[in-house]
Order: sequence, then structure tokens, then C-alpha cells
Amino acid sequence: MIDIANLFITCVKDCVWVPLSDWYVDFSNFDENLRALADNVESLEARKKDVEESIKLAESKDEVIKSEVRLWQERVEKVSKELAAFHDQIHEEKRCIGGCFPDCHRRYKLSKEAKEKASYVRTEFLDNARFDSVSLPRVRPAPEFVRTPTMERFQLFPSTKAAMNKVMESMRRDEVRVVGVYGMGGVGKTTLVKEAAKRAVDEGLFDHVVFTTVSQNDQDLKRIQRQIAEVFRIPLGENQIEEQRAALIHDKIMREKRVLIILDDLWRTLDLSKVGVPHGIDHLERCNSKILLTTRLENVCHRMDCKEKINLLHLSEPDSWNLFKTASRTNFDSTEFETIGKLVAKESGFALKEWPNKQPYYESCTAISFMCNEIPILPDGLNCPRLQTLLLQDNNKITDIPSKFFEMMNELRVLDLSAIQATSLPTSIKILKNLRTLHLDRCKFTDVSVLGELEKLEILSLKESLIEELPDKMGRLSNLRMLDLTLSYNIKRIPPNLISRLFYLEELYLQGSFAQWQEGMEGTSNRNACFEELLNLRSLTIVKIDIADVRCLPRNVSRTPNWLKFDICVCRTTFTRMMNVHLSKRSSVYTRNLLLDIMMKNLPDWFIGAVSKKAEKLLYSECTALNMLEEYYQGSLSGLKCLSVDQCPEVYHLIHLVDDTPGSKPIFESLEELRIHQMDFMVDICDGELPTGSLENLKFLEVQQCNYLVNALLPSHLIKRLRNLETIRVSGNSVEEVFGFEKLEEGLYLGRLKEMRLDRLAKLTNIWKGPARRADFTNLKFVTVIKCKKLKNLFSVSISEGLLQLEDLWVEDCLIMEDIIRNEEGVTLEKVTLPQLKTLCLQNLPLLSRFYVGNALLECPSLEHLHVQNCPNFNAPVSEFQSTKKVLENDQQHMKHLKTRTRMMRS
Repeated sequence: MIDIANLFITCVKDCVWVPLSDWYVDFSNFDENLRALADNVESLEARKKDVEESIKLAESKDEVIKSEVRLWQERVEKVSKELAAFHDQIHEEKRCIGGCFPDCHRRYKLSKEAKEKASYVRTEFLDNARFDSVSLPRVRPAPEFVRTPTMERFQLFPSTKAAMNKVMESMRRDEVRVVGVYGMGGVGKTTLVKEAAKRAVDEGLFDHVVFTTVSQNDQDLKRIQRQIAEVFRIPLGENQIEEQRAALIHDKIMREKRVLIILDDLWRTLDLSKVGVPHGIDHLERCNSKILLTTRLENVCHRMDCKEKINLLHLSEPDSWNLFKTASRTNFDSTEFETIGKLVAKESGFALKEWPNKQPYYESCTAISFMCNEIPILPDGLNCPRLQTLLLQDNNKITDIPSKFFEMMNELRVLDLSAIQATSLPTSIKILKNLRTLHLDRCKFTDVSVLGELEKLEILSLKESLIEELPDKMGRLSNLRMLDLTLSYNIKRIPPNLISRLFYLEELYLQGSFAQWQEGMEGTSNRNACFEELLNLRSLTIVKIDIADVRCLPRNVSRTPNWLKFDICVCRTTFTRMMNVHLSKRSSVYTRNLLLDIMMKNLPDWFIGAVSKKAEKLLYSECTALNMLEEYYQGSLSGLKCLSVDQCPEVYHLIHLVDDTPGSKPIFESLEELRIHQMDFMVDICDGELPTGSLENLKFLEVQQCNYLVNALLPSHLIKRLRNLETIRVSGNSVEEVFGFEKLEEGLYLGRLKEMRLDRLAKLTNIWKGPARRADFTNLKFVTVIKCKKLKNLFSVSISEGLLQLEDLWVEDCLIMEDIIRNEEGVTLEKVTLPQLKTLCLQNLPLLSRFYVGNALLECPSLEHLHVQNCPNFNAPVSEFQSTKKVLENDQQHMKHLKTRTRMMRS
């Protein structure tokens, strides 16, 4: 029989009590459930921000964002809107019984929903949605395999066929590992090597081709490394140092093998080891790889050890005509067109005034170039409604631009009139409302106020111009991104508030021109712009400027600039400021440069933080009583890479240590180059013991014309700090020895030294003093000794055993030099071997009798060039050097190359 009582109790429990109990729990936990939801929402927002920051970083590296990450973002966006609506619902004031008591049913529903949403957010978006990474490397074809339009139209003419054949022959020859193609700009070197690379791959000579452009003003190793890494998909970290990136690239190329590395547009030697490219015949042979480079300068081919050097010449006149027809895509059936075209292809001085008869051809042009010609006269106008680019620079016979010349060029965007001889701009130039880029370098214009009409202008270059002041109307160029007035030395005035109106200015170049900044912004009688105007330009990132008076720098500023690249000269002397411009042109290794004729204590704090602390290269000129230790601390110079000190009077010790300095922390720990010139009072570089780690990265040391510098240039307390020194150049000083080894502890020093140049050291009697066994010259490659009139010999026989890498030895004008390698008491050798010596140059050595005075045999198996001139007592035959190569004696062409290389080394 059914137990009615139990059944009733069960029904009440299941149907009434349990739901009522659950209802009560949710009702009573209202606040707790809301807090849990709020905590999860806060965690979700934090997670969302982290993912967004990771995505921004990945996109800055041009990486592809994962699909699952994008989907997660979309779901988060959707749930965030739902949660926001729920948040508004919770805070609605709904009460029953006249608003005195809460709406219990609504409270229960909201509490339950909050608990469910909190659980959903936790499980779906926080616990189970962790990403190892938000992105993947972008897969793209290697740059050299993308056939550009230029390559598609590539033609082999008789003028270039020979060069292509030589390149391809070099690609096939195993013994040729480095090939150089050189020639003037615009002859097609880049297109030629790209086409050669394509053909070499088609022939199966290489598995990979790496193409990177180096260029004249940019040898940014990080950029070059990234271009190479992109081809091999090598992940390079943002915080990796140069050496780590180089090691990864080197290992990858050595493992992959059969790699063609193209270095395009070299202007000077590129240190391949720093990039990570295998260098040297052994390395390249081991991975069966080659280097193909292009340059305008033949001596770059020599310095990069090119086995083959191929000169690419200008096209012949018939070839130029055929190329012109192809590029223009016109048949030129008309004999008139053929006459014009051939004159253009020949780059002759064809008079433009004759061209209206041939106007139909030019009406369809979007770009016309007549640069570097001898055009004497411009026509009154050219009907070129589609023309966007017109290049007329370096036509030094143009003395006038007709007033209506630009009237039918409404679409013109790029115009270059540099170095023409006209003295005024035509009024029709203001019609060019779409002009974006204008170059007027080296022009004779003195009035450029009409340029204020070109309000879309973004790039304006007036380098080496004759203008005396900037017209106030130029303040209307609010879209200007770049303004270049370099070496416009006539400029004495920039109106106040002109620069501050160039809101979007990103690059400003005023070196060698304007330097008279107004002190302070107050008042209306300012004659000139004040420096604070620059500080208010938020887009300004590249600044190259001169400052004649440090008082123009404000002491307190509302905004500290973030200049990424700068070259700032604070100097009262016009000559020094002008010389700094030329020095900057010659050396573009560093992008953050500062020149001072005052000490750091005279500079405002914001300038220290924004400039000196970030400077890579620092030059002091004519700065009295300078102490580099004080400058190091005052200027926060821990990141400085290059220091140059020139003609600073009353400096006896460049780094002067006193009792309470410098402590245990290293100084100049990042310095790589130190140049000391014409320091007439200086008796030593440093007068005491530097902390461990100081100068530990110094690679290059140059000391010139320091007449009171005596004893050892580098005493023992400096030698033990210079663990990475690679190059030392000393000239015009009074030192008696270069290296002082006397007080050094046991061990070897100077093991990374590669180049030593000693010139005009009238009192030098020994290269080193103290135990010769301390010298480690195993990496020394280049030794030049000139006009050291008290030097009797160079190396002892025991040191000669360590000259394993010596390649070039040049000794000249040493009047009492008796032998190169001297005999040494207590040391007996059967033979003296210089295994890598390739070039030996001995000139004007009247007392030199033998290379080595001793009984040991002399072996120089790699010797290729022997130059012996004006050495009347030196009678050693070529056979004495035991070379396995054919030795060229007194080869004048090679001698010319050596002198050129030496001049370049001096710079």
C-alpha cells in the first residue's frame, strides 16, 4: 500500500523545498555573485589588453595574426557588449511597495544570471583560451625571385652581354667566391645581377639567393641582417645583440649551403663577420656559396677581396636607342620622332624650344627626365597634363625659366631643378597645387616666397642655396614633412613662429646654415625663431642643426623631444660648424651625433636626457680644461660608441683620476672608437687605474699630433683594459714606444689587434717595451710604419712566430732601420715563417740590409707583391722569400691601389 505521508513529503521536498532552497541561495548570494562576475570581467579586460598589445607588437613585425586569436577577439567583443547591458540592468532602481523594499524576484533572477555569466566567462575566455603566441611569421617569396617590371623588360645588348657572360662564368667557377660588378650610377648594375641570379638558380647553381641593398648613407647592420633572416625564416629577437643575430645567420647559411648572397650598392667596405655572412675563401668553399656585389667604386671591389671585378659600362648609342624605344613602347615610325628619341637616348644637349612640334608624344608622359644634360633653353611651356615627375637637375646652361613654363603641368607631384643657373622662379610654379616634392639644391634663387602657395608640399630641399632668410609665407606649408637647408650659409634669419606652424614636420636639416637662434619666446620684437619652437613639433624625429650660443637653449621645457636621429653642433665658431657638416657626410655610421665646444655642466638637464645620454658619437672641439671623467658622469655617456677630442687646450690627462674617483663601476663601457687629435698639452690618455670593464669594447684608437705625449702611448694599466682593440693609428706624436708591457701580469695581450699604423713618430725607438712574450699578434693583418726615424727594427724573432695572419707590411722612410725582424739573444729558430704575407713594401730605407739577420730560413709562401725602392743595401732576391706564388715586383698598378687604400684608411 502506498505510503501517502512519505509520498507527500517527497513531493513537497522535490517540488517546493529544493526549488525554494535554490531560490534562497541565489537570492541571499546576490552581492557575492555580482562580485565574482565583476572580478571575472576585470580579468577578461586585462587579458583582452594583453592580447591587443601582443597583436600590435606582432603587426609591427609584419607577422600574420592567428585566426583563432581573431575569433577569440570577436567573441570577447560580443560578450563584452552583453555584460555591459547586464551591468546597466543590475543598477536599475526597481523596488516594490512604494520603493521601500527590494524586488525579491528580480534580485533572484539577476543573482542567478550573474553566477551563470561569471562561470561562462571563466571557462570560455580565461581558463581554456591560452595562446602560446598570437601570430605566425608572414610567408612571402624571397625578394630576388619576384620578377619586377624592370626585370621583365631586361634586354641583353652587345654593350652589356659581355658583362653578363663574365658574371655567369664567375658563378660557375668553383674557385671564384666573391664577384664585384662596378660602374657609374644608372648603368643597370642592380638589374644585371638580379637577372644573373635568376639564371644561376635556373641552372641549379644555387638553392637560395639573398638580396640586400646596402646604399651610401645606410649600413644599418640590423636592417641588413633582417633582410637576410627573412629569406631563411630565421626568427630574430628585438633584444638580440648584433653578435647573436650574426651567429644565427652564419650558422644557417653554413647549414643550408649553395647560397648566393647579393650585396647591392656598396660604397665602402662592409664587415661581413658583423652581418653573419661567411667570409674568407675557406668558409665560402665549405658551404659552396658565393658573394655577388655591386658598387660604383672599383676600389670597393678590391677591399672586399673580389676575385673577379667586372666593369659595367654605359650603353652604346645604338643600344641606348633600342632601349629607349622599348621603354617608351612607341614604334617611332616618324623620322622626326626618331631624331628626338636618339638625341634623348644619347643624352645630348637638345634644345627644348624645338619640341612643340613633337608635342603629341609628351602629352601622354607621366615622367620626364633630362637630368645631367646641356639643355640651354626651356620652351615657353609644355602641354603635359598627365605629367607627375619632371627632373631637370644639373643642367647648368639653363639661365632662365619662362614665366608660363609650368602652366600645363597641373598634376605635377615631383620637380627637381637643382643646380640650374636661373636666378628666379617663374610665377607659374604656384599653379602646381599637387606638388609634393621639390628640390632646388645649389640654385641661385634668392626669393622663394612663391613656394608658400604650394600647400600640399611635403618635401622641400634647398641645400646649398643662396637665400638669406626664409619668407614668412613658408609657414603656410603645414603639410611639410621634410625641410633641408644644409649648407645654405647665407641664411641669417628665420622669422619667429614660422617653424612652429610646420605642424607635421618630421625631418629638419639646418647644418652649415642657420645657427642664430633667439633666446626666449617672450616679446614681439624677436628677430629670429627660438629653439623652443622645435621642441613643440611633436612629429619631429630627425634633427640636424647648429647652435651658435648655448644660451638659446631653454632651461626648463614643458615637453622633452624624442629625436630618433640627430646631429647637433653647439659651437661658437662658424668654421667648426661648417667642418662638422663635411665630417658628417664622410662618416654616416652613427645616427646620433653631438659636437660641443663647451662642457656638459653648461647644458640644461632636458638636453642631457634627450641628446647627450642618447648620443652614439660625441666630438669635443676647442673645449678648455676638459676632463672626460667628469663629462662621462655629467652627460650620462654610458652608451657612447665614438668619442673624438680635438684641439682642446689645457688638457693634461684626457681621463684625469682623483682620489675619490671613479669607484668600482666601469666607465666608457660601450665606447668602440676613440680619436684624439692635436692635443698640445696632453701628456697621457689616462693617469691612473681604471675600473674593470672600462673601455672593454674599444676597437679603434687614433692619436694624432699630441706633441707632449711621451713614454708609452699605452702603458700597462691601459693595455689590460683594451681586450678588444683591433686598430691603432698613431701619428705626429713624441712617444718613445707604443706598448708598455713592463708591469703586466703573466698572460697574453692585444690578441684581437688587426691593424697597426705608425706614422711620423720622430722619437719612437721601440714598438713595445718590456717582455715580448706579453704581446699576442696572432691576428695582426696590416702593419704600416712610415717616417719613424729612430726605429732600427720592427719585431723580435720570437714575436715573428706569432705573426700568423700578417698580410700587408709597409715600411717607408725609416732612416736607421737595419732589419725588419731582429735577432734575439737566447732564441734560436731554424726558420722564420710568415704564412699569410701577401704584400711587402720597403721604401727609402737606406740602412736596411736584410729582412731578417740570422741563420734561420725565411718562408713567405703566400707572397704575391714585393715593392723595394730606394733601399741601396737590401739585396735579398725574390727567391729568398720561398713563395709558392708568382711574385710581382714593383707593380705600379698595385702600388697605386695600396696608396689609395691607405688614404681611405686615414679617413
